[in-house]
Amino acid sequence: MAFLPGAWHGGADRLETASGAPFVDGEITGRILETPEQMASGDTLLRLRSGGRTFRLKARPSPYQEERRLMSLRRGDLIRVWARTGLPESFANPEADSPGRSLRSAGIDRVGTVKSALMVERLASGEPGLLRWADQARFRLRDGLDRIAGADPDARGLLGAMLLGDRGALPPSTLDRLRSAGLVHLIAVSGLHVGLILFMVLGAFRRLPGPLPSRLVAKLLLLTCLVILIGGTASILRAAAMALIAGWGRRFGRSGEALNSLAAVGLLLVLWEPASVHNAGFQLSFAATAGIIAGYRPLRRIMPLPAFPGAPLAVSAAAYMATAPWAAVLFGTVVPGSLLSNLVSAPLCGLILLAGYPAMTLAALGLPTLGSGVLAVAACRWLIRLAELTPGSALQVPLPPLAVIACLLAAVPLLLGGRNGGRWRSILLIALFLGLTCLHLGKLPQAVPAGTLEVTLPDVGQGQAVLVRGHGGTVLVDAGGSRSPTFDIGLRVVAPQLARLGIHRLDVLAISHEHLDHAGGAGAILKRFEIGQLWIGPGTVGRPAIRPLVKLARERGVPVVLSGRGTTLRGKGWTLSSLHPGRHDQDLSVNDRSLVLRFETELGSVLLPGDLEEPGETRVVDCGLPGELLDAEVLVACHHGASGSSTPRFLAAVSPQTVLISAGRGNRFGHPDPGTMARFRATGAVVASTERDGFLTWRRHRTGWLVTGYTSGALAGTKPER
Repeated sequence: MAFLPGAWHGGADRLETASGAPFVDGEITGRILETPEQMASGDTLLRLRSGGRTFRLKARPSPYQEERRLMSLRRGDLIRVWARTGLPESFANPEADSPGRSLRSAGIDRVGTVKSALMVERLASGEPGLLRWADQARFRLRDGLDRIAGADPDARGLLGAMLLGDRGALPPSTLDRLRSAGLVHLIAVSGLHVGLILFMVLGAFRRLPGPLPSRLVAKLLLLTCLVILIGGTASILRAAAMALIAGWGRRFGRSGEALNSLAAVGLLLVLWEPASVHNAGFQLSFAATAGIIAGYRPLRRIMPLPAFPGAPLAVSAAAYMATAPWAAVLFGTVVPGSLLSNLVSAPLCGLILLAGYPAMTLAALGLPTLGSGVLAVAACRWLIRLAELTPGSALQVPLPPLAVIACLLAAVPLLLGGRNGGRWRSILLIALFLGLTCLHLGKLPQAVPAGTLEVTLPDVGQGQAVLVRGHGGTVLVDAGGSRSPTFDIGLRVVAPQLARLGIHRLDVLAISHEHLDHAGGAGAILKRFEIGQLWIGPGTVGRPAIRPLVKLARERGVPVVLSGRGTTLRGKGWTLSSLHPGRHDQDLSVNDRSLVLRFETELGSVLLPGDLEEPGETRVVDCGLPGELLDAEVLVACHHGASGSSTPRFLAAVSPQTVLISAGRGNRFGHPDPGTMARFRATGAVVASTERDGFLTWRRHRTGWLVTGYTSGALAGTKPER
């Protein structure tokens, strides 16, 4: 596609694009919303407002060390930047997490990249004010964290997330360890943080003379400063509002009902920002708080334990019970080990906050931290070590059946009804625990019905992941991927979709080639599913995208197969064959060395050629394979339907009845190419694309076949599916 220079005019009041594509290169003039944030990847994150839109831009590292100039920007500064911008990416999958939805719920209208910090120019400084002063203070506090953590990126990232709400500096590997151990909620500034800050700052005022209203005013001012400094996330706003309501209630001798207060706070936040109701963090934050309010006392009554560990265990269990079904629905994941990990992590979290806030403040002022910085960093390291040692990592679970969800919702009135009936509440809680255990351990049958061949393409944006199932065989070819270090498509999109289908074991995970849009999400699949074999192409073991996958497979005892021409795996009623590349194909490009795989059952066959282009297609057709090996009922389009692929000769050799294409909506490459689409249609094949139809399913029965798209319904078939 062609990008239009100067597409943004008049402060980005209007956007002109070529071919209606949502990504353009252009000049943006706008006001900085907060001081830039340094990311773990080396990028610098900019947030600015221009023409009524909010932009989130990532400026790539500059060889001229221009990042220092970027970090000098403050709230209100007027800048001009040349960037490639587009709509936040969304995926059209059933019950799927989506970065676009999360960004839009956070008020982000467009995202983009800046090639270099040299392309950012400050035109004018912002007006002085409270928000600009808070921005300067935030920058100074970040500088204090840099001094405390030194060269330890894990500790720096964890301290930034827990003390200031800066999650960008947290290394992706550390974030993944916390998520797998059920500890990722600790990096969200929430009620624990607010409570400790109030305890530390206002505790001294309790011994000083003065009327109660003055202490309430002090609390209000402190909470206001905290929200301005850290940012108005759902968890911090909820915690601050609850603290104010509790203090105001005590002032007038009205304690009120905590759940009523929580509901009122939630309603106000939704009225203030309606899009926040779609934010997973917003939903889980309120669910956990409601669970603790409603479930702590009943759980504490049935636990014959002393105050420690009884009280924290009851809190952890109550929060877990409230959020586990929600997490299963949102992400297809539950973490039973979090019941124990949270019990140990709570004291560490308190230590990080109690030592970290004073150390950060002292370091920002250039004063000695008196050992508090060392203690905070040590506690961070202990917390990360705990995440590594926690038994029972995250489990992928299928979407809870509607009957289970209905039973859980019906149990809520019983749990909250009245102040008596402790025995009934205890029985109910035990039943809920048993139900959640079923969610952890009860896997839906992963095999498709007998006499069925099925091909599934989740929408992974501009990438590819293909699941093929038939006669008990289950094969995943590629797992999507992204260059964003903060959004793992394998973890957030592919794994939940596999779990939704009841998949818990793959006979083969095959990586067609080393490009990130095919291999980037495979690590999450290796960690969360039982894998029979990992297939990779010959000569790719040392490639940057493949090397960590091979290491992870060996650690987990998964055999690694160098799948060249002639590699075959046979199951009961199915065969997976590798047709390419051969021993003498190393002169080809990376795309043309893609694995070409064929999955065959008595019902038909599926050809999966990766990112093959014309030279690779020619090599495959000319290599002397029997004609029946290339013939396939379903073809997953080469290279996302690019113009240089799917030549007439190759299509004639395959002669597919159905062509499935994996491509991202509005991708900058223009996939699928109109000329390639015309060649597909010229063969008489039915053509479906994730770019247009979202999540795709092709299913073959003994009596017919049907292809459906998530956004378009039934597309074609020989008989309606029953």
